[in-house]
Amino acid sequence: MKLKHLLYGHIAAEIGDYVYVVSDLHFNHDKDFIVAKRQGLYNVFHAGSDDALMATAHDYQEYVFAQLESLALSHVARGERVYLINLGDLAINDPKGSIVERYSKLPFTAILNLPGNHHSGLNYHFYKDGVSSLSLNNLRLLGHDMVLKWRGKFYNLSHYPSFIVGVYNGARFSGNLCGHCHGDSEQLNEAGDDCGKVFDCGVDNALRLFGRCYFSLDEVVEILGRKSYSTNPLFAYHGFAPTEDD
Repeated sequence: MKLKHLLYGHIAAEIGDYVYVVSDLHFNHDKDFIVAKRQGLYNVFHAGSDDALMATAHDYQEYVFAQLESLALSHVARGERVYLINLGDLAINDPKGSIVERYSKLPFTAILNLPGNHHSGLNYHFYKDGVSSLSLNNLRLLGHDMVLKWRGKFYNLSHYPSFIVGVYNGARFSGNLCGHCHGDSEQLNEAGDDCGKVFDCGVDNALRLFGRCYFSLDEVVEILGRKSYSTNPLFAYHGFAPTEDD
């Protein structure tokens, strides 16, 4: 696994008013637990629809690309800055990075991407010819564990769930935005409260709750706001945290 922590610190300075969150897109992953499951979630949300938008892995990929492109262009048309945060697991079996390159050209102001544990294609572009880079077109590669400062509050961004307590080094985290679990860990979903302020922002939950592949950051913040802080020391967060002065 080549990808390492490539960037540290919080990313507040680059974030504008329109921010969206995705995770676990799993492009080119032709498995029922990805494609068939997500087609079913879409159909349930859309009142028993029998649309076959995701009949194949390719169909699913085109559905996601169309949604994200339409989302970005709707803001661009109004002259607005719009950002996409991806919490990891972008693509499978993309050795020459063609899917990653197409994704990097989506018309967002910037796409801020954590690698996750499935990062085919990212290695090709970000370590091409042995040279490490942090950007490709609109894509910016972040580290595995990041801090977002959003409207005066701190949020931990990670692919794997990071169970957090209320305060670390004087900084109060308002929640962890994660992926990886594909909506299958109920305690990390919108109604789960056993593990504190942690929410799985993956495609499966987005389809189930909103019938689309992404969340707005405001939607995620609202969900985290309904959750309680965990007091269990086993869930203490041990990663980087800024001070209140940052």
